[in-house]
Amino acid sequence: MAHSPNGSQYLTGRYLGCCPSSAIRTIRRRCDSAARLHSRARWNKNFGLSCSVKREQLEHLIRAAGEVSGSRRLIVLGSQAILGQHPNDAPARALLSREADLVPIDVPEAADTISGVLGELSTFDSTHGYHADGVDLQTSMLPSGWMERLISIENENTNGFVGLCLETHDLLLSKYYAGREKDHEFCSAVMRAGLASPEELILRMAGMEISKSDRLRIAARIKLDSKI
Repeated sequence: MAHSPNGSQYLTGRYLGCCPSSAIRTIRRRCDSAARLHSRARWNKNFGLSCSVKREQLEHLIRAAGEVSGSRRLIVLGSQAILGQHPNDAPARALLSREADLVPIDVPEAADTISGVLGELSTFDSTHGYHADGVDLQTSMLPSGWMERLISIENENTNGFVGLCLETHDLLLSKYYAGREKDHEFCSAVMRAGLASPEELILRMAGMEISKSDRLRIAARIKLDSKI
């Protein structure tokens, strides 16, 4: 048994040599999955291992981003937007990210300021173990009517600033369109938790300006995730 550079365990050829090839593939898949999960967590002296963004941390980021950008309203894109509609029941595997993507819609030119002050490797990040990326609306492909479905976060913790989170189906469609491995993992976790309707996803996809090949790809993935 050996250890990879990120601390996860893996089996060397000495141990794999006596296993059937199918067993080796299974072991490697499981080890790779464990390594991916480990790589998404980060050690921080204040929070320990795994400083992923939960609802309280998202509210903190909304407040901090509002203060540095001067934008009262911030749209929350990316996986952490699930915390708007599902603050307490979002599945753990959908909340692995340490960051929140925020659009300062009242002062769009301040997106770079958010990334500079609150972004990865900033003093804020090293202090709290999570960070914000300032982005614009071109970051995500979304279905028509998404702005009317935004979920508001505004409470004492946001201190007068408002986070506007994508509704779950709109968020999932943006993730399905992006189609990266981490997007598929997120969508599968949310679908497995029963937080979205495949029928509603297909219906809303009709309102996306995407190619036929993308529609077929997304529909196939929704069908796959619906069977989990």
